[in-house]
This record gives sequence, C-alpha cells and structure tokens, in this order.
Amino acid sequence: MSFLPLHDRVLVRREAAAKETESGIVFAPSALEKTNQGTVVAVGPGKQVGNKFVETTVKSGDEIVFTKGAGLPVKVDGEELFMLVESEIFGIVR
Repeated sequence: MSFLPLHDRVLVRREAAAKETESGIVFAPSALEKTNQGTVVAVGPGKQVGNKFVETTVKSGDEIVFTKGAGLPVKVDGEELFMLVESEIFGIVR
C-alpha cells in the first residue's frame, strides 16, 4: 500500500532509541526514551496560505529533527510510523 499525506503533513520513520551507551552501559526497556529524529517517508504537496500555495520544504529521504512528543502514530503496511505537521519539524540534518 502506498500512502500520500495531505496538505503540509509529513510521514516519518522514527529513529530507534539507543539501547546502550558507547561505553557499553545497557538501558532497561522502561528507561528508553523515544528519539526526536527520523527519516521522511512521504510528504504532502503543501498548503494554501491566503492567495499563495506554499510547497512543503522537506522531501522523502531527509533526516529531520522534530519536537518531542510530536506526531500521531500511524500504521502503514504493518509498520508504525508518525504523521507530523511540517511546523513540528525543527530542521533537516545534513
């Protein structure tokens, strides 16, 4: 199934949380915090602002940083992804 977000919405695959530190300390599953980084999977075309159409800035494949707690969980082909509004994205990692 393909999924195309509407307006300025962005579908994101969240990065997996680190389960262990670089020095080898392993975190308990209950201590893992959800990351606020991910990869853009699909992007809506943009939105109408007054008399102008504003295209979405991010594109599929971009690595992004977004606000903590942002996004609505969505299951697409059995995979849990997150739907964000573009304004919830802080920036693109280059």
